[in-house]
Amino acid sequence: MPGMNISHDAVPHVAALIRAAFRLLEEIDNGRMLDIWERASESARRMVPPQEVATAIVPFRESQGALVSRDWVGARRDPAEPQYLRLTFQSRFAGWVGEEMVTLEQEADGIWRLAGYGVLPADALDA
Repeated sequence: MPGMNISHDAVPHVAALIRAAFRLLEEIDNGRMLDIWERASESARRMVPPQEVATAIVPFRESQGALVSRDWVGARRDPAEPQYLRLTFQSRFAGWVGEEMVTLEQEADGIWRLAGYGVLPADALDA
């Protein structure tokens, strides 16, 4: 994917966005997908109905067991779509290891909101 990697200190507000993404992930850990969906970006809410979000993510996360560790590993912003920032976290659960990706979208009001969440198992990273 074309884009540029962003370091934690390269853009002053990236550190705040990383903290916000950690809080979003904690809400996902606690099964609060519908609460998150209500605060998500308009484009995300248009693309995915709330019940689909809950039925897609909550069972997967519950099946993986307790969170063991989660570390931020990078941020990516595509110059062609500067309103999106993708944050990547290396995550380890009792039954799963891999990456979690949180995509934030800066909307017209200047606020960054959740636009996407995805996971990639460790074995897929090696392929």
